[in-house]
Formats: sequence, structure tokens, C-alpha cells
Amino acid sequence: MDPNATLNEMRRLACTDDEIRELTPREAYRLAELVAALDAWMVSGGFPPTDWDPRRIREQARNSR
Repeated sequence: MDPNATLNEMRRLACTDDEIRELTPREAYRLAELVAALDAWMVSGGFPPTDWDPRRIREQARNSR
């Protein structure tokens, strides 16, 4: 599994131009599949998506000051 690709697809499904959008039933099902897959990946010891890495988040916060 590629957690970065999974997160990117989740974001693509859920948002358009930084706004949450209404999903079709098929899109909602796919988003639920992706959430379940990412959860299973991380619970079994997989690494989080890069954007969720606490070190990266702290570094971005420091750089934005």
C-alpha cells in the first residue's frame, strides 16, 4: 500500500478547491474503502502518509512563523 497515494485519493474525493463537496454513493463507498485500508495499514505497523508525519508538521509550523 502507498499511504501517500491513498491520502491523495481521499482528498481528491472529499474536496474540490479546498471545499468539502457532496459525494455520489459510489464516491462515498470508495472513500470509506480508502479510510478502512489506511487504518488497517497503520494499525498493522505501516507508516503514515508523509503529510501526517509529526516531524514534518512541526517543521512546517516552525517555517510558517
